[in-house]
Parts: sequence; C-alpha cells; structure tokens
Amino acid sequence: RRHCKGQGSSGADSRSVMQAYDVLLFDLDGTLTDSFGRSVSFAGSVIILTTNLGAREANEKHSLGFGEKSVTKSDILRQALKKHLSPELMSRIDETVIFSEHTEESLSQIAEKELKALAERMNAEGMTVRFSEGLHKAIAQTVSEHKGTARDIRRYVETKIADLICDELIELGRKDFYIKSENGRLYVCEQEKIPSK
Repeated sequence: RRHCKGQGSSGADSRSVMQAYDVLLFDLDGTLTDSFGRSVSFAGSVIILTTNLGAREANEKHSLGFGEKSVTKSDILRQALKKHLSPELMSRIDETVIFSEHTEESLSQIAEKELKALAERMNAEGMTVRFSEGLHKAIAQTVSEHKGTARDIRRYVETKIADLICDELIELGRKDFYIKSENGRLYVCEQEKIPSK
C-alpha cells in the first residue's frame, strides 16, 4: 500500500485499516458480496491473520526489566490485539497463536535455506555457486547481533551476496563462484580460498 504523506495521513491510514476490518468481518461470517451483487463463500476457508502488534512494547519492557514479572510477553501481545481490533472481530477469531522470537540457531537454518535457493537460481542460469561450510552461521550471527528477523536474512542474502555475485559476473565474467566469510567480510572467488591482497 502506498504511504500517505502530508496532513491527515494518519486519519486516512486509520480509515483504510477500519475498512479492511469491515471486509474481514464479512469474510469470517462466511460470505462476501461486492458492489455488483456477486457473492463469494468463505465457508470452507481458513483465514490466517498475522501482525506484529505489541511486539516492540513486549520486547522493550522485558529487555529493560519494566513491568510486573507476572505480566508475560503473551499478555502484552494479547492486550495489544484487544486494543486495536474491534470486539466483533476478536469474537470471530477462533485461536491466537503467539510465535517465539527467532534464535540464532533458527536464523541459521533460514540462512541456509536462502543460500540454497540462491544457488538453485544461479544454477538454472548456467552458473555454479558454492558456499563455505559456516557461511549460514556467520550470516545468522550478523543478523542476530542487530536483532534482525527472517526478512533481514533474506535481505542480507539478496543485497550482500547476490549483489556481490552480480558485480563479479559483470566485471570479470565469472561462471563459478565460491563465497565465504572471513573476519566479518565476504569474499567471492573461483577457487576455495581467500583472494590474496
């Protein structure tokens, strides 16, 4: 959605959000009808809503030690939902699942999958891409230190590694790449070694 600028942007955003909530109420009731009178049934559908409402507040309070110890992150997140969603919509939600934060280990697994996907895309273009054994762990550590998420892992692979490959491809015409991390820096070369300086 295009961001609104200027005076009244917050009001426009709020109206857009409320209109989306109204549509959801119709969906969760089972039938949605458009302005032409055409109806679509959602009777056999599972609608999944995702949000990060309350996530920042929950992380800040618990990382700084504020609030009662009896108040958990789960409590804070559920209160945020009740504050922002209408009672009508909340009453139609069957179950609320709160996901745990990513650990460095889970981020490492995501990084490994993203690297594999990148290698497969490059292979489809007739190029070979290999990664050092610990590269996915190094990426996860870097992202974790900045309190990053799974999206940051994907962004890192796309902006740091994919761009590095593209630069080497354009400048040197390479078709075979070996990428590794050493002392916080990324290197790309044809052989499994750090390029000499």
